[in-house]
Amino acid sequence: MSQYELYERRLVQALSGNANAACPSNIRHRLLERTRKMARDYQNGNPEAPWEEVEQFLGDPRELAQVMLEGEDQEVLKRYTHRKRLRQRIIFGVMAVLLVASFCLLVYADFGRPMYITIEESGVETFRIEDSSSPDYP
Repeated sequence: MSQYELYERRLVQALSGNANAACPSNIRHRLLERTRKMARDYQNGNPEAPWEEVEQFLGDPRELAQVMLEGEDQEVLKRYTHRKRLRQRIIFGVMAVLLVASFCLLVYADFGRPMYITIEESGVETFRIEDSSSPDYP
């Protein structure tokens, strides 16, 4: 993996991993392409420059992401961030409901079955132990 790919990966994390302002993929791709172009232009102007010099020209990925996001339509970013958070909360809620439902099903399967006692005298007779709250209980 080249040094630019590592830099780009950190830039992608900075663009998409920010909790306050997430970046939609179409904007992220455009910003990454702009960064690639800036790096190529710098390398074309300074062909002997090592990667550290190119990285110094581009700056820290988090700072570059912040500057790039400030230049974008803030309303679009807010709407996308809101939808992303809502989607995460819905997924978390569904997982919580499934966890509670599976726990209740497990408890019912373990304790909800009626108990049977088999008494053998001159054959097999099965008696069902009824719950005292049952209306048929004498």
